[in-house]
Amino acid sequence: MNHLFFCWINQNAAGLTAIFTFLYLIATILIFNEARKSADAAKKSADAATEAVQAAKSSAVAASESAALMRQQIAEQAIRRETAVLNWR
Repeated sequence: MNHLFFCWINQNAAGLTAIFTFLYLIATILIFNEARKSADAAKKSADAATEAVQAAKSSAVAASESAALMRQQIAEQAIRRETAVLNWR
């Protein structure tokens, strides 16, 4: 029985090689498709991270401008109070 099996494999080696080669090709295509999907997802994630960094930079600039305006207003109020105290005397 064992001998017949090996004889059958030997007689059909070319066909079996073609079948396994085709299956290997299909598996390779599927793997590359999954790798492409993963790369696309990684690119989308990187783009989102870049947008988040840009938003954070904009927010930091706005916060800096707000703090500068607040400092200016506090300084102006201090000058007004100082003037009011000097005028009161």
